[in-house]
Amino acid sequence: MATANKTTLKIVVGLFLVSALSVLAFEVVHWFAHVYSSDARVQTELTKISSRVDGTIDQILIEEGDHVTAGQLLITLADQDIRLNVEAAKTDRALEKAQRARLVSEKRAVELELQSRLQTRRKQIEASEVEYRAAQDRLGLAKSDLKRVKVLFNKHLASKKALAEEQDKVLIQQGEASRLLAQIQIARSELDQVTATLKQVDVIEDRIKVSDITTARLTTTIQREEVSLGFRHIRSPIDAVVDRTYKYKGEYVEEGERILVLHDEKLFWVEAFIDESQIRYVEVGQTVLIHLPAYPFDEFFGKVLRIGSATTIELGIDTVNSGQFGRPAQRVPIRVSIDNPPAHLAPRMLAKVNVQIYDAFKPRSVFDLLKRRSSK
Repeated sequence: MATANKTTLKIVVGLFLVSALSVLAFEVVHWFAHVYSSDARVQTELTKISSRVDGTIDQILIEEGDHVTAGQLLITLADQDIRLNVEAAKTDRALEKAQRARLVSEKRAVELELQSRLQTRRKQIEASEVEYRAAQDRLGLAKSDLKRVKVLFNKHLASKKALAEEQDKVLIQQGEASRLLAQIQIARSELDQVTATLKQVDVIEDRIKVSDITTARLTTTIQREEVSLGFRHIRSPIDAVVDRTYKYKGEYVEEGERILVLHDEKLFWVEAFIDESQIRYVEVGQTVLIHLPAYPFDEFFGKVLRIGSATTIELGIDTVNSGQFGRPAQRVPIRVSIDNPPAHLAPRMLAKVNVQIYDAFKPRSVFDLLKRRSSK
């Protein structure tokens, strides 16, 4: 019986030793066949929200941890003064438009009046010229009659009374012609005066142009104030989660001052730092096993997205470890995607994330393993 118990114990111990050696061998082979890094952290793009103008916070419409959508109103700044400026500028613009309308009506009335006066003077000149030509014709006939009567009078065939009558007719026609000529000259002078008065229309037109410029300036002022008013309504640029609020209602903020921070909950990656002696085994596209301390019983996978081209010391990151013979070993950052990230994952809260890069090294023999080991 004792012999049987000893035999069973030996078998159990043997199986345990075989299992332990198998596990140890698997871990050793696995260690040599993959690149590991325990110096990794979850990263995301943090969107810092700041004000584009100076002002006092009137309302904060969100709280830390809230989910917000792109375009959602987050914060409003006090804007009563801007609204008053907009209303004042709109009132001034309305008055200027009314002034312009009055000037346009005045211009139209002046144009109609001047056109009427010009047309009247032109008609008067035309009528006077017709009468003047007729008077000239009558004067010519009167002079012909006078000349004929003078011949007859010299031959004692016409009386002195007839001669005097013909002379009177000539004088009357000359007077009529002179009167009509003077009337034409006066009408032409009045026409020139009316034509000169047309410059009043140009003056009114200039005032209308000035009014248009003033209206455009007021419109620009309104647009500028409305843009400034829009800056006092701070909206989310993306679908995101509110991480941190740095300002509160009633506080004064300056242009560019940070108010809150957002992050896209769907955009995460792992930033890992690989020892310089192992970076040659890492390639873009390799599968990566990710262990997150917050989820110890879950495994997450991803891909190598990018390999850095500078060491941590050049980037100002303090991740220098001792390498061979106590010399400092630099590390190179790589970016790893996270396929199907867990819920409630937050940026930078999971420091010291463990990553294991698959297929980073595929040994073909024990010599490859020993060579890999000697290079570490």
